[in-house]
Amino acid sequence: MKRPLVWIIAIAAVHFVVSLAFLMLSFSDSMARLDTGEPRSMMGSVIYNKSELLAFAIVKIVEHTGLQFHSTITQYIPFVVNSLVWGWFVVFILRRLRRAS
Repeated sequence: MKRPLVWIIAIAAVHFVVSLAFLMLSFSDSMARLDTGEPRSMMGSVIYNKSELLAFAIVKIVEHTGLQFHSTITQYIPFVVNSLVWGWFVVFILRRLRRAS
């Protein structure tokens, strides 16, 4: 890995797209069950749990601190920062594993 910043940004971009996709799928599943009150299906639970996992760290901290980002482009800031943290962490781990071998 000669250019870690390029790798961090690439991994962050993929993480950002995947995490928003899982968030939208989870939201869609929740809205589909809203009127009926049905419990989540197995696939709905998997999608929800993956969405929560991908949002881990920054997005969850922002949710618990009560910071509000309403219906503007700023609502994506926690997701972008979270994806950059994930990208940095993956590159950090990969570089450590490479040095160890």
